[in-house]
Amino acid sequence: MNSRTPWLLLGLAALLGGFILVWEKHVAGPARQPPVLLPGFDPRAIQTIQVRAAGQPELLAVRTNGGWQLTRPLPHPAQAQRVEGFLDALRTARPTARFTAAELAAQPDWERAFGFTEPLATVDLFSERGRRQILFGARTPPGDHVYVEVIGRPGVLLLPAALFEAVPTTPGAWRDTALLDWAHLTFDRITVASGTRTTELQRDGPQGAWRLPRLQARADSPLIEELLQRLRATPIQEFIADGPDLDLEAYGLRTPELTLNFLHGTNSLVRLHLGRSPTNAPALLFARRSGLASVFTVPAEPFAPWRAPAAEFRDRQLVRLAAVPRELEVVADDTFRVRPDSNGVWRVEPAGWVADTNYLADVLVTLGRMQIVAFEKDVVTGPDLPRFGLDPPFRQFILHGAQPDPAAPLHLAFGTNTADRMLVKRSDEDSVYAVLTAEFNKLPAASWELRDRHVWSFPMDELVRVSVEKGGRRRDLLRQGSNSWSLAEGSLGAINVFGVEETAARLADLRAAWWVLPRPDNLADFGFNEPAYRVILLTRDGQRREVRFGGTAPNQFPFAVVPVAGEPWLCEFPWDVFQFVETYLAPPVP
Repeated sequence: MNSRTPWLLLGLAALLGGFILVWEKHVAGPARQPPVLLPGFDPRAIQTIQVRAAGQPELLAVRTNGGWQLTRPLPHPAQAQRVEGFLDALRTARPTARFTAAELAAQPDWERAFGFTEPLATVDLFSERGRRQILFGARTPPGDHVYVEVIGRPGVLLLPAALFEAVPTTPGAWRDTALLDWAHLTFDRITVASGTRTTELQRDGPQGAWRLPRLQARADSPLIEELLQRLRATPIQEFIADGPDLDLEAYGLRTPELTLNFLHGTNSLVRLHLGRSPTNAPALLFARRSGLASVFTVPAEPFAPWRAPAAEFRDRQLVRLAAVPRELEVVADDTFRVRPDSNGVWRVEPAGWVADTNYLADVLVTLGRMQIVAFEKDVVTGPDLPRFGLDPPFRQFILHGAQPDPAAPLHLAFGTNTADRMLVKRSDEDSVYAVLTAEFNKLPAASWELRDRHVWSFPMDELVRVSVEKGGRRRDLLRQGSNSWSLAEGSLGAINVFGVEETAARLADLRAAWWVLPRPDNLADFGFNEPAYRVILLTRDGQRREVRFGGTAPNQFPFAVVPVAGEPWLCEFPWDVFQFVETYLAPPVP
């Protein structure tokens, strides 16, 4: 064999391959490559879609009010996202192969072979420009492609089966599974019928609070909004039956077990009826909606709370603060106000004391979280007030600027108490409630309780001496500088320099844990005995500051007497600071 023959053959093969590549790319390719399924197709122009799937009733979807509505086989809102997704799939669909008219003519039985004698589905698209009709024939044997014919265009196209799977081949394929059309449902009233009970809820304005008008009571607005949000997130599980002549008795819907009626004013917008559970599916309920001739199932759990009696919808929070009050007025052992001065500093008036803003915040939090544990009486008139200890009240708290109407102060009048409950009435309601006495006891009974708890504060560099007297013994510690301490002559015990420094720093910036009584005259009742237990701080300017300790409060904090504006005030001393004093400053026991 000639040695040049293989090389010649290889050269001819390469030349032939190059020719084929150029021919396919620049000559034959553009003519043979299948175009898009629908050239120039604009989904936005489509106004109506008709689908006739094999063995199924006709489906008709109409574009309306920016969305889609099913008109056949039964009127029902359509899932706009699915409809638009189908139209977009048609826009982008590109066939993988095309059979020309000439190729089809060579196969006389092509309509039956490709499934067009009994198509899987026929889709008609209507716009102002006319109608486009698409026939979906049989799937290919592997099932991954489908034969498609566009009426008016010669030939048959082969497309991925995913396009056919977007076609609604069942009546419910495009049905909106949203329970209600929440986006367009503007309601301000709900009536809930459960058995023989009917509960009415009404909202004061679009963003207002919910009320129970029949009880003339506040509703638990956060609870109502939470329950509504759960309904918004609840889908229709399955469409069960359609038609005007449904056997409602079979679904427990002839006399619904629960009906939610959504209204605007007196105009009913939509009713939702709930029946019994399907056999072997207790977690579901049969349901129907006014305006729709369908029965469907929904999850039962989101509807369970709506079956409760009206009292369960009442607001059990005594007051909901819409804002920080601009003023708190208290009528108790004395009458006082707490409000900011012109510099924004909160003060207790009329004394003029700087207020303890931490405790003030605690008071407002206590009021804002105070729970109603019992509804004593719903309508209480003037003659009834003395029976509840409310004429005159035992204590009053008046909140200015804390309600939606800032001009209307809210009066909270507290009356009779028992071991664990205290009666209270709001000025804007006729009801008398009971709250826990333990919560009430967190509120101030006198103006001095709200006085700033800072006792004194001075720089550590000013401190020169700390003296402690306890049990007739005395210990003096001298400070020479930061972390530099020594014992005065006659004082005993070892010095933990860092412990002493930390204790002294806490004493130099002293704050009472709680005021107990100003100007006490019965210190013996609080465990103050002789010889006294006291700590004396001496600063460079010769000023002497003294803390005297007594017994122990029920909460295990020690009682102490400290000077406030030149007067003795009894307080509960910070427990941790007292432990430091005991550990690092107190004279050792012999």
